[in-house]
Amino acid sequence: MPLSLLGPEWLRQAEWLNAPRARTYAIILLALTWLLLAAWFLFGVLHSDLDPLGRPIGADFPSFWAAGRLAIEHQPQLAYDVRAHWNVQSQAFAGHPVGYAAFFYPPPYLALCMPFALAPYLGALGAFLAFTALVLGLGLRPLVRDRSTMVALAAFPAVMSNIANGQNAFLTTGLLALGCLSADRRPGLSGAALGCLVVKPHLAVMAPLGLLFAGRWKTLGVAGATAAGLCAVSWLMFRTTTWLAFLKNGALAQTTLELGLVGDAKMQSAFAGARLIGASLPVAWSLQGAVSLSVIVITALCARRDRNPQAVAAIVAAAATLVSPFLLDYDLMLAAIPMLWLFNEARARGFRPYEKVALFAAYITPAIARIVATIAHTPITPLAMFALFVCVARRMAWPSAPALSPPDEA
Repeated sequence: MPLSLLGPEWLRQAEWLNAPRARTYAIILLALTWLLLAAWFLFGVLHSDLDPLGRPIGADFPSFWAAGRLAIEHQPQLAYDVRAHWNVQSQAFAGHPVGYAAFFYPPPYLALCMPFALAPYLGALGAFLAFTALVLGLGLRPLVRDRSTMVALAAFPAVMSNIANGQNAFLTTGLLALGCLSADRRPGLSGAALGCLVVKPHLAVMAPLGLLFAGRWKTLGVAGATAAGLCAVSWLMFRTTTWLAFLKNGALAQTTLELGLVGDAKMQSAFAGARLIGASLPVAWSLQGAVSLSVIVITALCARRDRNPQAVAAIVAAAATLVSPFLLDYDLMLAAIPMLWLFNEARARGFRPYEKVALFAAYITPAIARIVATIAHTPITPLAMFALFVCVARRMAWPSAPALSPPDEA
């Protein structure tokens, strides 16, 4: 097999991953995914909202539902009390021994949970997923160009992971996309969307940096005002005791991360990867710091060079999958933004070396990362996400570099 200076040609060009084959794989994956999800949810409807493994359908959603119930019952501060929060979760499942799903979110997210907690558990889960999927669709609409891309997005394994876990990755990805992609045309809407990411701030930290170096001052101002306003409203709703309980709970979040209570196989950050292979806490934190710092510097340089909103959205979202030590497999939904942008750029200008294989690796990683980490103790997510990040950064830094394939060969 011929070799280039940078690696085997089958990786460099990935001619085996042609358009017809990619479309066929996506359709097969989509059918299998949604059949499995339908069977999973049907089992839950027939068995007290529990899945075949005895866990709640939407495994993490009991955390949101219970927190919302406590807020409705005028005890919002107890959402941050493990015992009280766990009691409400247990009561929802008729005494079945379900595991505990922690609540580390700030009070503005607690306010979001309240309307969904008015419904019975399974109805609340369905409404939550439908609402957040709508936000995702609105955010990603500028990047989804045709039906084939829509199918590939629906089949993206992070979609199934988010639904199966009853999580909020649709919401965070949709808000980040909406905020970055509308910065040119609607800076007010852009800032409002990004300000709403105060509900999950550790995934939003790269957006202000990207917008700062892209010169989006109005968007930054609106984002800051929106975030402050949401915090003020939540303070008026829940008062100081709830905010103090949330801040105190921060220590529990760090303990959960450092002791691997969520599971280093489920966590997808460089920190968790280092812990998975046996690194000490100082080494793991040092590695995470080095990765985060390098990604921040590269993101700043790229956003300064290429201020196109779609490019900035791609680099910011790719960076978000790398800079936070607290990243779970469903959070990889964020990778949809750089993957869609990179794919659209390749269709317009041709694929560059290693882009196809980087896209393939990022696309399939949410489906296999936890399995590989559990069985082989090998963290693949940081490598796959860094490869995707590098491909986006290379496009932004060298927009006129030659391609391996002609345009529209995708």
